[in-house]
Order: sequence, then structure tokens, then C-alpha cells
Amino acid sequence: MYPPAMDLTSPHVQHWTDAELFWIIQNGVALTGMPSWKSMLSVEQTWKLVNFIKALPNLEPTLVAQKAAGPPHMTPAQLRAYGKTLYHQEGCFTCHKLDGQGGTIGPDLSVEGRRGRSREWLIGHFKDPPKFTPGSVMPPFKNLTPEQLSALSAFLENQK
Repeated sequence: MYPPAMDLTSPHVQHWTDAELFWIIQNGVALTGMPSWKSMLSVEQTWKLVNFIKALPNLEPTLVAQKAAGPPHMTPAQLRAYGKTLYHQEGCFTCHKLDGQGGTIGPDLSVEGRRGRSREWLIGHFKDPPKFTPGSVMPPFKNLTPEQLSALSAFLENQK
């Protein structure tokens, strides 16, 4: 599915209000795999689904932590592929363009690998964007594990 479905336990999804989640479930999201469920779910069922989505981070914390860590012992190619998945799941494409697709709020990342930024710089930037780029409006990715930050950095370093 392109773009990949969002991780419902991610802070990006969990920060949405109940009303926003309700609207998304009822109306879907254009140009994604999220259909409208208005004709399939009653208002009561939709609210139950909203409550379930909000409760997800507290369910099976061990499973959530294992999933967040990503696959163990990844090859460099697998690490880059996982980084690409995270790029889409975390919604980076809404602000950044990559290979001609995406938003224009942030810089085009199609040539990020040519900028000479180290993996440590990228990871630091993901954790605290204004510290590395004064005036940045990019939100910090405090929800990502070190392994996920490494995978996302590996993916972007490979963009040449």
C-alpha cells in the first residue's frame, strides 16, 4: 500500500483529537489506503473504534515495544527499506519532497545523501530539529527508537 498505513500507536496518530479520528474513520483520507467507513459503521461503532485506537499504546506494551524496535539483525539493505517505511509511516512526505512526490514545507530530500551530513547529525536533527537547524518547524521525533532513527537516517543517506 502506498503510502503505507500509519502506525496507530505512533504519537502522530495518538495526538489527533477524538473528533479528528472520528472524522477520518467516517470520511477516509484521499490518495491513501484509508477508505470511508461511513456506510459500514454506525456512529456508535465509530466512537468505539476511536476509543480502541486511543487505547492501543497501552495494550500489550511488550508487543508494541518489539514492533517499534524493528526487525532484529537487519542487513544494510533491510535497514534502508525499514527507513523508507518509517519515512512514510511518520508522515515525512507531508512536508518533504522525495523523488518528485510530497510536500514543499521542508527541504527536498531526494539528494539528502549528497549533503555530507553524518548519521549522528541526522539522528540529532530528528531528536531536536531547531538545535541543528535554527528556525526549523519540524517536530521532534521523540517517539522513535534508536534503531528506528538509525534506519531512517540510513534511508536518507542513500538518497543521492
